[in-house]
Amino acid sequence: MRDNVGRQGNGLSFPDPAALLTNIMENAAIGIVMMTFDGRVLHANRAFCRMLGFTEAELLTGGIDHLIHPDDRAATYATFHSFLASEATGYQLERRYVRRDGSILYALGAVSVHRSSAPGQPDISILQITDITPQKSAEAKNFALHQRLKLAVETSGAGVWDVDFSDEKYNWDLRMHELYGLAFGKFTGRLVDWESMMHPGDVARVRDSWRETMQTSSHFSSEYRVCRPSGEIRHIRALAQLVRSADGTPLRAVGTSWDITGYKRLNEEIFEEKERLRITLASIGEAVICTDAIANVTFMNPTAATLTGWSPADAIGKPLVDVLRIIDETTGDPSPNPVSRCFGHERSHYRSSGMFMLSLEGGV
Repeated sequence: MRDNVGRQGNGLSFPDPAALLTNIMENAAIGIVMMTFDGRVLHANRAFCRMLGFTEAELLTGGIDHLIHPDDRAATYATFHSFLASEATGYQLERRYVRRDGSILYALGAVSVHRSSAPGQPDISILQITDITPQKSAEAKNFALHQRLKLAVETSGAGVWDVDFSDEKYNWDLRMHELYGLAFGKFTGRLVDWESMMHPGDVARVRDSWRETMQTSSHFSSEYRVCRPSGEIRHIRALAQLVRSADGTPLRAVGTSWDITGYKRLNEEIFEEKERLRITLASIGEAVICTDAIANVTFMNPTAATLTGWSPADAIGKPLVDVLRIIDETTGDPSPNPVSRCFGHERSHYRSSGMFMLSLEGGV
């Protein structure tokens, strides 16, 4: 057993326990402060003083109540008094403190008490704080990023889904349910049920594409039709990115889907309009040649093919001056390219006399 000078019966010498505890507290990496229940500071270690930018002498004189963020003080006091009235031995809390330079310290605190049994000795509360400002800063940045991504997703109208391959459960957000015409929470999370909502004509193709992605790639891209419970058919575009382990095993995937029905219908309407225009131009009796902005042929109707001697297949992509060879009757020189003149003057160009055209074989 110990004697009063810190020796044990076997003759080994140990530091005085009180001095040892004081040294440990003073050099601890976390901030530690001892206070009376009325807020008077009895001791603050180096880490606590360093975190807040005050000397121990300043804290012994001024206390720490004024260092608690104004918005956190009421909750701090209420929690402490509720704790004193309970039989708990301690509690934890997150609080903000204001440093000497005015910056904010986010701290995770642990509070415990020592109730004195000696007459005239005050009860003591012990506060230990860990600086979690970097974590809070990272959380704030992540939250801001999440909000930006959420806004981007909501603005785009895309649904978000993910799957953890350990349990093969697919998770849908609200927008994904809306895309498929389901009430939120009605999707079972099973791939087989997802496939059952796809158009039968698209299931095999999408399944093969997903299987190929799982085996050889990390990026999935597909378009397919879905059959809503109402019977309506919608076109969906889906993208996904796989996350793999170091040995290449798929771990999870995150994807987005959005409704492209309007885009598909617009493309169909444009195609139909182009077909109507093509049929109209092909059937009229006048020669029609279309070019792009640099005067290369993009379309030629049968009448123009007959007049020029060029087949549409051979003419498309060729410069107009090679296909439509117009000669000035007076000079015998090639006439200026009418398309170039239209583009150059930004107005229509007409000429009905004083020229002739040479066909591919050289005939007039």
